[in-house]
Amino acid sequence: MLGVTLAVFSAATFALNSAVLRRGVLAGSVIHAVVVSVPLGAILFLVVVTYLGALPVLADFTPTSLALLAASGVLHFGIGRYCNFRATQAAGAVLVGPIVEGGIFWTIGLAVLLLGETIAPLAFAGILLIALGPMAIVADRKRVQTTSGGFAPRVAEGVAFGVLGSVCFGSSPLLVRMAMPEGSSLLHGLVAGLVAYLAATLIVLPVLFSASIRTEVGQGSAASTRWFVIAGVTIWVSQLARYMALAIAPVSLVTPLQRTSIVFRMLFAALINPGTEVFSRGALIASLLCLMGVVLLALGSMP
Repeated sequence: MLGVTLAVFSAATFALNSAVLRRGVLAGSVIHAVVVSVPLGAILFLVVVTYLGALPVLADFTPTSLALLAASGVLHFGIGRYCNFRATQAAGAVLVGPIVEGGIFWTIGLAVLLLGETIAPLAFAGILLIALGPMAIVADRKRVQTTSGGFAPRVAEGVAFGVLGSVCFGSSPLLVRMAMPEGSSLLHGLVAGLVAYLAATLIVLPVLFSASIRTEVGQGSAASTRWFVIAGVTIWVSQLARYMALAIAPVSLVTPLQRTSIVFRMLFAALINPGTEVFSRGALIASLLCLMGVVLLALGSMP
């Protein structure tokens, strides 16, 4: 039950992050958002792990496990986050939500290939419904108009980066679960999150050596920076819950539950960014199909 609660909480805070991030990138750059949010997450994980005295738990991880965690961090927090932020900036959190949540394809596919898991008929039906979500957005792209706030979504760019982000987000949970030692606890999840964030930080920070990127970040407004800091905190809370959930619950349960963020995305987008989000027919249909697919997938994954 705790794993379920953590997974749903992670989904809700991830959706909140999408809305907050969306507000920031309206005037700021994606690179600025990544440079702020990734190191901030590493610092917060380090503070919590140190406060709880969980650093000795690091000895329970083998070198291979640490390498898997590092790879998951670079994939998820580095590449995946950049792609997700680009997609959100281009088309809005609501429009790209079903595409990003489609990462469950890669999770299930890799679980079948690497772990020998099987797909129940009900779960397969759920996968098909999730696949229809992005198709609804693409099919409806010509009807997407400028929002009441004057935002004209770049659908093609949003879809492209959304798909790339979904591949990264869908692959990383399996790497995390494979890295967990037998009988792992919540503390193992915290330490795993720290390792992953540190690895991503080591990849992200060197981009600041580029003069053009330093200039781009330096030109960011104070308002955008504040939104990016809030986004960094909310996504850290989401990942904190995610890693703890993956430490104590099967990835086949955690991942589908996290995809319920599609519902929370609509809620937070309407509350925080009503004038700059696309609530088109295609986006609404895609969100509904994705949610129905997640429910079937979760039911089909139950023993």
